[in-house]
Amino acid sequence: MPSLPTHFTTQNFTGRFKLNIARSIRVDELLTSQGIQDAHQRLAIEHGELAFNHFKDDDGQERIWIEQDIEGQIPPPAHEHLLDWFEREHHDNILGRVFRRIKRVKTPGLEPAFLRAGWSPDTLKHGVLLHEIRNDAWKVVETWGVEVKDGERYFARHVEFIEPNGSEHETRLVYDYVGPIN
Repeated sequence: MPSLPTHFTTQNFTGRFKLNIARSIRVDELLTSQGIQDAHQRLAIEHGELAFNHFKDDDGQERIWIEQDIEGQIPPPAHEHLLDWFEREHHDNILGRVFRRIKRVKTPGLEPAFLRAGWSPDTLKHGVLLHEIRNDAWKVVETWGVEVKDGERYFARHVEFIEPNGSEHETRLVYDYVGPIN
């Protein structure tokens, strides 16, 4: 896999990525908690690709368009996020009906500490993207940024999963850079 380009920061998330299972932690636990039980669907998600197009619109508002290519499955519909922390309803064929919101934040005030720890200096400078997804059964709070491990830069998502009973689980998803979007 090509290295994460130096221009890739939380100011520019544009690119295609594959989940790096070896560098990620508790991927199975996250999928199970979200109700994804089917073994074929789980493998397809783990080996699929994510594409991000991060841009500012004509009004100067920051947006991220996300498309997921899931091997051998009907992919969820592409969707666009406006980084304004306004909650929007979203439907897809994997998670069903969910509500999402996203914004850029500096890390010092984030709780738990897991959401703010381990980021690269440029991520700390520009802030992480704070993404929240919820449905009637669970809630996920994520921070997105760049980590440096063994001298290599990676796109990563720190995920806090909150079950209906209030139990919290921390997961880290690390992605290999595949290349630019087509």
